[in-house]
Amino acid sequence: MRVALIFALLLGIPATAAAHGGLKNSTPARGEVVTTPVRELRLEFSEKPELVFTTVQLTGPGETSVEVGTPSLTGKTLVVALNAALLPGTYKVVWKTAGLDGHPVKGQYTFSVAVASPPLPAITAGRIADSSSVTAPMPPMVMHHDPVSMPEGGSFDAGSPIYVAIRWFQLIALVILIGAFVFWYAVLGALRRNQPDSPLPGASRNGVAEIARWAAAALIALAIIRLFAQSY
Repeated sequence: MRVALIFALLLGIPATAAAHGGLKNSTPARGEVVTTPVRELRLEFSEKPELVFTTVQLTGPGETSVEVGTPSLTGKTLVVALNAALLPGTYKVVWKTAGLDGHPVKGQYTFSVAVASPPLPAITAGRIADSSSVTAPMPPMVMHHDPVSMPEGGSFDAGSPIYVAIRWFQLIALVILIGAFVFWYAVLGALRRNQPDSPLPGASRNGVAEIARWAAAALIALAIIRLFAQSY
C-alpha cells in the first residue's frame, strides 16, 4: 500500500496541483476606452508563455479582422504590433497560449477606441527607390502558429470537456487514496493501540487496503489517459 501511495502521489500531485498561467494585465486594459492612438497590444501573464503555442487575434467593429504582427516576448509580456490604424469602435482580443507544462490557456476581452488612430507610415515606391539601405527584399514571414505542423486539436485535446472531466476524476482518486492512507494510520492505528484485542482494526484494514488499491489503479490509468490527451 505504501509503494502504491508514493507512486500515485508522484503521478497525481504534479498533474493536478500545477498552476497554469493566466492573463494578469493588458494594454489597452479590459473595458478601457482609449483616447490615444493604439500602436500595439501588450498582454502580461502570470507565468512566461511559450511563443510557439501563442496566437493573438484582434477583431473590430462588425467582427472585421484587424491585421496584427507576430507576437514577441518581453519577460512575461506578449507584445503584438498593429499593422493597421484603429477606427473608433469596440475591439475584441482573443488570445491562446501555453505555459511550460504545455497546458493550453485561452481567453478574450474587449476595449473601445474613442478617436481614430492616425494612419501608420507607409513606404512608397519612390522612397524605396531613393533608399540606399534597402539592399534585398525581406524574407517571407513565417506563421507563428502553423496549422499543419501544430493543429488546433480536436474533441479530445487538453481544452476539451472530456479532458476537464479526466482531471476531476484524477483529483477524486487522489483524495480517496490520501483519505485511505490517513484512515489506515490515524484511525485504525489509534484503535489498534487502544483496543489491541478488537478484531475491527484487522478487518477494516483489508477494506481500506482494497479501496486504496483501486484508487491507485484509477489514478495511474487516468494519468496515462491525460498524458495522451495532452499530447493529442
